[in-house]
Amino acid sequence: MKKVSIVRNDFYLSKFVFDGNSHEKHTIVSNFKSKTKLAALKRFYIIFRSILSSHKEDKESLLIYFAMEDILALDHYSKNHPVEKALWLWNPVSSMSAKRRVFLLWYCKVNKIKIWTFDKADAAEFGFQYHPQVLRFLNSDEEENLTFNAEKHRVFFSGVDKGRLYFLKNVQQELTNMDIEFDCHLIKDKRKSYKKEELTLFSESYISYDEYLLRASKATCLLEVSQGEQEGLTTRALEALFLNKKLLTKNKDIVNYDFYHEHNVYVLGLDTRSIRDFLNVPLVTIADEIKKQYTIEHLLTSIMQEGVK
Repeated sequence: MKKVSIVRNDFYLSKFVFDGNSHEKHTIVSNFKSKTKLAALKRFYIIFRSILSSHKEDKESLLIYFAMEDILALDHYSKNHPVEKALWLWNPVSSMSAKRRVFLLWYCKVNKIKIWTFDKADAAEFGFQYHPQVLRFLNSDEEENLTFNAEKHRVFFSGVDKGRLYFLKNVQQELTNMDIEFDCHLIKDKRKSYKKEELTLFSESYISYDEYLLRASKATCLLEVSQGEQEGLTTRALEALFLNKKLLTKNKDIVNYDFYHEHNVYVLGLDTRSIRDFLNVPLVTIADEIKKQYTIEHLLTSIMQEGVK
């Protein structure tokens, strides 16, 4: 078995998935920030230097980058680790700027960094290694702080607008017409201006992930709305899976996953049932053996077993 080191970003969800993980003591939390105005030139220099390097690596060790996209950060940690490397992308390629995408793909190719993704379309187009989206089981202390018995049907959504406002307002109206509560925590896009009548659905501040889980536990169903061209699952689908909640989603491909059950998942634009009829049907329990395939532990094990061959 290879000696494994992990560098992850400092995003709150990364912290959550690694909490209690068996590799936690071998994990570095990256707080690298590029403050120079010459960042673009530095990225060109890094790639040029990489082309000229010999790339001698310790084949018995593996460095895994988790949810990191900036090659300046990758290179910052790579310089002191002449080992085999793999990168898990937690965003679809389409969400990156054109410059960041080009630099990242170029850098990884030159440095023989194997890229892993949860997005099937990206895996097919760019030749990435595929693994489904990941989360983890809740521990007993976390479960004790949650409330799993909703008094009435309630759908919960939390996220940044990212062009989803119009869709969410339509969902709100549809649910209201069926006397179903809609708990919506929506944050405005920073660089977008809104009309006064559009502001009614927005919240003023972000919530912690603990607060998110609490509100999700009080709901009957979670709402998943993917970004743009994303084809992979979002973490919302897995939160529904691990919290034993129902899911409303626009992702038509979800019917091809092994945890899918029509009593648990309603595909908007495909399902012909009413949402109320869907919510009235009892939830079907999904086996833990299936859920384990969507955990961070399963991903890390898959990367270690596959290596960078």
